[in-house]
Amino acid sequence: MQPPNPRSPMFKVSLLSASLLLSEAGAVSPTLPYLTREFPGVSHSAVQSFVTMPALAGIVATLAAGALAASVGKRALMLAGVLLVVVGGVAPLALIPAGNFTVVMAARLLVGVGVGLLQPLTSSLNADFYRGRERGRMMGWQSSMVGIGNVVWSVAVAALMTFRWQAAFLVYLTALVIFTLLWRFLAEPEKVRSPVTAGEWQASSGRRGALLSGRRAIPSGTLPAAVLMMFMTVGYQALIVAVPFLAVDERHLTDGAGVSLVMTSSGVASIVAGIAFGFVFSRLRVWTVTTGLVFLTAGLVCAGVAHDLVVLHAGAVLTGLGFGSYMPFAITTMNEQATLKTSALVTAVLYTGASIGVFAAPYFFTLTGRITGSTSASGQLLTGAVVAAAVAIAATVFYRTERRGSMVAGQVAEVEGAST
Repeated sequence: MQPPNPRSPMFKVSLLSASLLLSEAGAVSPTLPYLTREFPGVSHSAVQSFVTMPALAGIVATLAAGALAASVGKRALMLAGVLLVVVGGVAPLALIPAGNFTVVMAARLLVGVGVGLLQPLTSSLNADFYRGRERGRMMGWQSSMVGIGNVVWSVAVAALMTFRWQAAFLVYLTALVIFTLLWRFLAEPEKVRSPVTAGEWQASSGRRGALLSGRRAIPSGTLPAAVLMMFMTVGYQALIVAVPFLAVDERHLTDGAGVSLVMTSSGVASIVAGIAFGFVFSRLRVWTVTTGLVFLTAGLVCAGVAHDLVVLHAGAVLTGLGFGSYMPFAITTMNEQATLKTSALVTAVLYTGASIGVFAAPYFFTLTGRITGSTSASGQLLTGAVVAAAVAIAATVFYRTERRGSMVAGQVAEVEGAST
């Protein structure tokens, strides 16, 4: 039997389908107000962590995926991740009636482990199989798939919640379709006819700066990029954890199903940003990250001051455009300096930063709320906007410096290669 061809449509569809699950952990955020009523003795920040707690387990799983990918295999880890998302995602449907919030949260940790395994592998496999403009297109499509997942899960959750709010957790059963696609069409990178050959990677290895020596060398800018990813995610999470309370409890703009539609607006915008990423990046280059973060900041401000659904949806759209631009930019930029062996680890470190941001967001907003005296959902959104604005400045400086360093390293390598 001939190995799969990375250029075949079904191979690409299968690989990209896994990215649909990266946004599924937060798909049930419209259930937060209902969980507050179901567990009246649980604190507000603890209920918000129902959406963000999976990131805690995801941190460990993401790093484990990066470290184990070479020995266990990326395909096996991805299949395991999808199954964990299914089991942990559906479990609250049976556990919530028991009335033990701790047990419910334990099930959510399984979702985190599953998503944590998938996060670095979806991006690193794109880096393994594709290069140049095709890699940029695939990274953009991957970001779009996260947005498409956000839309699909939000619409599905809205439909399921019309029966009863607990039915929202049935949305995780859709991951079984993705499991089937990956099982049927995906193979390990070294077993397929990949467009990126070993010779091409070896020839380019002299241009890749390293933080560590040896087989696990990663680009020296990976850790700062992960820190920026963390703070960007904290800002973005204001939309996820604060909008349900703003729209349902504070300003009575809509119900849980309506909140899902707001998240759908953000997801659609993220899709557009991902599809356009290759085109935008080829023209704006490093300014892509600045533009994305300006959109993110503006979107959070709009959501924070919204007193009607039109403004709230506008804020969600701007936020989606910003998030959908930042993620593929950071991953593409850092993977340009990684090798075939280290691409999974580089991506894992970046996603670890994002996972820390997801987990820390509710507690960060609670702390800043106590300092500022504003613990409202609108206050959390405006605080997120301040964080996003600060990241815009820092990321612009960092990536301009990082890109200049990469260009100089490449020129030096070319001169050294010509002299040998």
